[in-house]
Amino acid sequence: MQLEYFDDPSIARPVLLTYSKDPSDAAALQRALAPLVAGDTDRQVQIDKLPGFRGSNLGVTRTIDNEPSFSCALNPTTWSQVSGLLEPFTQARAPRAPDVHQYLASDGPIDWIVATSRHW
Repeated sequence: MQLEYFDDPSIARPVLLTYSKDPSDAAALQRALAPLVAGDTDRQVQIDKLPGFRGSNLGVTRTIDNEPSFSCALNPTTWSQVSGLLEPFTQARAPRAPDVHQYLASDGPIDWIVATSRHW
């Protein structure tokens, strides 16, 4: 899975794009988020260090107050929503299926998007 940061005047807000056509990448991301969904306050997940993930540095944590930062800090309920939003990306897609994307988080100064390609 590729992680790429876009801060371009042609888009409304900066975007951290997480993309791959491989459903196992989305499933790995979903599994890595499970402790945050469960409310583990002592856990930080360094997404860019997961096997097969390349690109921008992204760490995610669980917090009570969502202070804006490049790391994504959300409460367990929101992490559960993010995990659910990843679910369609964990399923095999038809070879010629159109590329799709989903906003995972847009509460802070940066939008976090998951997609099946670099084009969202």
